[in-house]
Amino acid sequence: MGWTKRNVERIGKLTPSQQSKLFHFQEKWQRIAVSTDPVDAGAAIEGIKQFAEAWGVKAYIGKFYKNNAPAWGWQHAGFHHTEFGSFKELEKFSAIHRSEWSMRCYLTRAFLPDVIRVVEGNLKPSIARPPGLHHLAPPQKLGANIRYIQYGQDDAHWLAVADFFATVFEDEHCKKWAGLIKAVSSVGLIWIRPHQVFFCDRPEIAKYDDHGRPHCEDGPALKYGDGYAYYAIHGVPVPEQFIVTPADQIDFRDVLKEQNAAVRMAVIQKLGFRRLMDTVLNRVISKASGNSLIEFTVRLAESDHWNGTMRIRALHLKWTDKTGDRETFLPVPRLAGQFGEDCPESVDDCEQVRRWTLGWPKEALAMAET
Repeated sequence: MGWTKRNVERIGKLTPSQQSKLFHFQEKWQRIAVSTDPVDAGAAIEGIKQFAEAWGVKAYIGKFYKNNAPAWGWQHAGFHHTEFGSFKELEKFSAIHRSEWSMRCYLTRAFLPDVIRVVEGNLKPSIARPPGLHHLAPPQKLGANIRYIQYGQDDAHWLAVADFFATVFEDEHCKKWAGLIKAVSSVGLIWIRPHQVFFCDRPEIAKYDDHGRPHCEDGPALKYGDGYAYYAIHGVPVPEQFIVTPADQIDFRDVLKEQNAAVRMAVIQKLGFRRLMDTVLNRVISKASGNSLIEFTVRLAESDHWNGTMRIRALHLKWTDKTGDRETFLPVPRLAGQFGEDCPESVDDCEQVRRWTLGWPKEALAMAET
């Protein structure tokens, strides 16, 4: 029988006093998420030992190693099931691999969903979201079935929730995260493997926008002591060239070549669409609902058989979401034959090309226009 069907009286509402304490945890975990302070190795070691003891895996915790490079942990922290005498032993050690989902499962045993939603709704949106470890340092190809157990500043948003319930309600399960909370509050990144724990410095530079997303338009959003730099515009990882190159020197062709639509949009936000348009010949073919179908004439290298120019079409799209006004452009086919079988009736019509780009079949287009 599931926990929600047992005769367990779950808490269904926060008192005004309990709700007033949310602000303290917002501030605390925001500081942790964006901190560039030196690591507190003693607190980190003490916290990991406490965390391991709470989950019954203290026997697997051995030496501690410190480094200042995120990639270093990937090279040393992976482990294979063959390091254990049996799968049962592996499963026991894996109990230390806790997640936001496992925490929520425990919370539902003592609290109704509305209470959890109120706490998460107040804490998580107000806490910065550092890039996950896979963004900072992709794992090395060390072979099949290599496992990693890691934590870091990017876990701040959900550890804040665990910290609130452990402190305010003294929830027995969330209190088992106390050691991890202490460790993450003290370092940048942590990897736990059998008999070894590695931890990494916090970044030397950490810059975020008003929505808690890594952001810097003229330098790295995060930079670590080993020189590793992470570039981002409003949370979107962006190639270094679009950040370090002055705006008036960015080649429009490079922006057009960028395959990632999110990156293109981020670069446009930095430079401004008008400024990009001024760097290359263009003409507006069609407009609809604030969007435009534009053709660009881009000059490439000339040869004996070619005058060096290329015509490229793109949709200039505008919309508004919770973060404000947004705009981007999407490269689209120029000739009818390039559209395929589901070609719009007019490849010069902005709205028809937009619907085709979004994957609307012809019959959907016809119904929408009727």
